[in-house]
Amino acid sequence: MEYDLDFSARKLDDTPRALQVGQWTIEYQAYSRPENLHATPMIFLSGAFQNFRSFRYEVTTMLEHFPVILLDLPSQGNNLQLAPELDIKGLADLIPQFLDACDVEQAHMIGVSYGSLVASMFAIHYPERIGRLLLSGTTAKGRPALRLMLEESFHLCSEGSLEQFAHGAVSTMINGYHIDRTGMGGVHRKLLLRQVLRLADSERERFLQNTRRLLDFDGFEQFPACPTLVATGELDHFTMPHENAHFSLSCKQATFALIRDADHMSIFARREGTCALFLGFARGDSLKTGKDFTIYKRAEALALQPRISPRLVPIRSSACIIKTESGDGLQCRIEDINYFGARVTLSRKDNEPLPARKLQLHIEAINLALPIHTLEQNGNEVRCQFIHMDLSKAEVFRNYLLDDSYFIPQSPMPELALEDTLVEQQLIEKQAVAL
Repeated sequence: MEYDLDFSARKLDDTPRALQVGQWTIEYQAYSRPENLHATPMIFLSGAFQNFRSFRYEVTTMLEHFPVILLDLPSQGNNLQLAPELDIKGLADLIPQFLDACDVEQAHMIGVSYGSLVASMFAIHYPERIGRLLLSGTTAKGRPALRLMLEESFHLCSEGSLEQFAHGAVSTMINGYHIDRTGMGGVHRKLLLRQVLRLADSERERFLQNTRRLLDFDGFEQFPACPTLVATGELDHFTMPHENAHFSLSCKQATFALIRDADHMSIFARREGTCALFLGFARGDSLKTGKDFTIYKRAEALALQPRISPRLVPIRSSACIIKTESGDGLQCRIEDINYFGARVTLSRKDNEPLPARKLQLHIEAINLALPIHTLEQNGNEVRCQFIHMDLSKAEVFRNYLLDDSYFIPQSPMPELALEDTLVEQQLIEKQAVAL
């Protein structure tokens, strides 16, 4: 590998080098300090709406100890080449060919969000080529609610509903309820919204292809055997903490950590703490819980619950589910609610099954209608999730949830039944032992 020995953050905007692997173009930048040329390089694989410049802080930090390679596979990052025929495994298969062409025997790898799946797939199928694997915001298999979020983004983008698509994308990446804790409101949210609104046609097409790959992905049947760090924000509502924990428990040599006061964007919202965690793991340091992150023991990871916000019980519970295409409304009662979803009871018991999308829940107490997806329907009982496609309405909704006068005081937070939790833990234990 020929490294640039004179790194500056400005160079991350330069035209990358290109390597042809068959019909596929791989774009990259490679940097090192002279004293680290002998070390195993660290490869960065990005997620949605990210590019080389997104990692300027991390690159600067890692260069103190490792050569760094920033990699854009076809349709990833700023690589304009479309690759609809490549699935996640197909993308991962290009990496060893890239390493061979660059005379790199082995590499460490950081995979962020979407990039974590490609990085994991590479580590699983090419264990001799991976040193240490660092994953931020991952999951073994997308839960139904996550798939519905991805499907909604896909539909909005493909239908040309770009304003709603952009607002929805921001709400997917940033936990809008906990912005006071994460610091991702205000400027951060506006910048991401502007970036998504300005996507060119080719960039939206790449988004559609990448989203289709995620929807077509059936989940991992094997897991990395190399030393692996799995981390995300403790407030990540996209790839939730318990999903990251379960992935780590299935790996043979995994460390699991949560970044404090961070969501899915932890690597950017809590750069210093996340980078310190990643660097320590990459160097092989003994990791201990610090002020910015928590290292979880196995039993603690198993005990993580699949909910990061309490369910509130409203005093005024009257609501209506509206079918947006026909305008038909179904009266209902809100049993409990939070920023991400609600549990409602329909007034009539002889209703037909609701469609998965193109629905709104009208909350009468504040005269606000929000788009929803149905996650589960059992007779007249419906569990739904909110799809925030208008950030101004989402903020009105958040203020409602934060106003104690609307809710029954000290409402307990429903949790999984103990027997359900134990069964889930036993299944994870069996899977981890088998692997």
